[in-house]
This record gives sequence, structure tokens and C-alpha cells, in this order.
Amino acid sequence: MSDTQVTALDHTIQQTNLWLKKLVKEHHFADRHQAYDALRAVLQALRDQLTIE
Repeated sequence: MSDTQVTALDHTIQQTNLWLKKLVKEHHFADRHQAYDALRAVLQALRDQLTIE
């Protein structure tokens, strides 16, 4: 676990690592970097579909 000394950031990093671990396991990515790239692409695509409202 990271030690940023900021509880909210530490929690976010921990949660992200759990998501990446789950992606690697369930979608058979080669490693966490590949899972991160996929997660990032999906989140950016979702962001791009959001309206200002």
C-alpha cells in the first residue's frame, strides 16, 4: 500500500490496485499495465460521452 500520508489518496490508490488486479484475473491481461491501459481507455470513452449537464 502507498504511504502518501493523505488518507483519501492512499484509499484511492489501494482501490485502483484492487480494480487492476481484478481486471488482470477476469480478462486475462498480461499484467497490470495492460489492465491499466484498458481501464484508462474505457474511462476516457465514458468521459467523452458525458454532457455538461
